[in-house]
Amino acid sequence: MVIVFLIAGVLIPMMMNMQNRLEDKKRSMHAAEVMYQAARQYRLSSTTSGYWKFDGTDYYWKVEEARICAEYVSVDTSRKVKCTEMAG
Repeated sequence: MVIVFLIAGVLIPMMMNMQNRLEDKKRSMHAAEVMYQAARQYRLSSTTSGYWKFDGTDYYWKVEEARICAEYVSVDTSRKVKCTEMAG
């Protein structure tokens, strides 16, 4: 009985938490890739905004002044924004 409570009460929630953190890191990595591709597209065609989809997650990007930002929804359904400065 103690083993069942240990698995259900500790190990499963811990595993779910680790899985959510890994998914958030993956989405952050995809946002970085979106910003990289957005910078290439901006340099080639002066496009200042766009949208890409990775693994079912929507990423919206925008170039403002010398910054590129990607916006996406995290695992906990909050909006995340990742930005970087563009080099001259």
